[in-house]
Amino acid sequence: MSLITVYKGEIPMKIAIPIVSDNKPYVINDSLARAPYFALIDNSNNTVKTIVNDYYFQPGGAGVKVAQMLCDLNVKVVLAPRCGENAQNIFNQAQIDVYQTIGYDLQNNYDLFLQKALQSILVTLSNHHQEV
Repeated sequence: MSLITVYKGEIPMKIAIPIVSDNKPYVINDSLARAPYFALIDNSNNTVKTIVNDYYFQPGGAGVKVAQMLCDLNVKVVLAPRCGENAQNIFNQAQIDVYQTIGYDLQNNYDLFLQKALQSILVTLSNHHQEV
């Protein structure tokens, strides 16, 4: 049984999900910018790759740098529990959709995304320390 079931036939895209560790099973991190790692699901070639978040310990501006990093990686969708206003603004400009995860199970949230059962994160708070 594979950890992530990537479905062929869907629109080809890269999906980024903040995770606690690069060890399986992948667990979704509470914070987008402060996640130590990201899982990148590429449904065009059925792969899941983990990358280190180099901005994990940055004292300020981590959300902006993470958002730019994900843009540079050609991510089209982000699944996360929350997204700060500055990161959301970058995602909006780059036409990257952000959806709010339910719980911490990566496979379940990926499946919910494919079923169009996750809500888009549209509202952000002005205080960058609070996330929606």
